[in-house]
Amino acid sequence: MLLLLFYTFLKCVILEKVKKLEQLKKLFFDYSKFMLIPSKHERLEKNLLVIGGDILSILKKRRIWNIEELFQNLKEIKSINLNQYYNSITFLWLSDIIRVDKHNISLKQKNDT
Repeated sequence: MLLLLFYTFLKCVILEKVKKLEQLKKLFFDYSKFMLIPSKHERLEKNLLVIGGDILSILKKRRIWNIEELFQNLKEIKSINLNQYYNSITFLWLSDIIRVDKHNISLKQKNDT
């Protein structure tokens, strides 16, 4: 009898964990529209990686940009919003590709640390 109660309790705990796991999984896949890998329903030119590539190509032409000027330039070319721009800048900064100093953005040199 005690073993049956313990088994039932354990089964409830495991089912609760599975439900939480399913909720996390659902949350992750609902949040996937902000992830790096493009989905088949997303416009590729609005993807974070593509916008990041555009930022890098602009930074290669002119080494240092003001954050606002770079956004205005990209907004004219790609018609992106501020959220997409800052997500791309954050991704490039976290990847250690660009350097952000006060109000300026520049490509990181190979000898920079």
